[in-house]
Amino acid sequence: MGPDFCIAKANNDLMYFDLGQKWSVIETKYKLTPDEMFEQFNIPELDRTVKDGKTIRFSHDPMLDAYKDSYLRKEWNYLKSEHNYKRLKQEGDVWIAVKKKWPVGR
Repeated sequence: MGPDFCIAKANNDLMYFDLGQKWSVIETKYKLTPDEMFEQFNIPELDRTVKDGKTIRFSHDPMLDAYKDSYLRKEWNYLKSEHNYKRLKQEGDVWIAVKKKWPVGR
């Protein structure tokens, strides 16, 4: 799978990951399940975003019941389990992922 499948769109200092309609094309071409797609595309992008120290903003609250079986919720759960994010803080119409603060000297 080449880098030409990854689409990042920027707006000032903000960017987001979106495969758009290429999602189903890639899924079919490489015979991937939705979970495999998540692992191949979403997880590396989340890891890169965290590594680069970028603020993670969700356009929807991933903790709402409406998203309990969604990849939005899966992304939030991944950030909590793998990157020590603790909570979401609503700012206007977005939800900011907040990392755990470790005690000094740790």
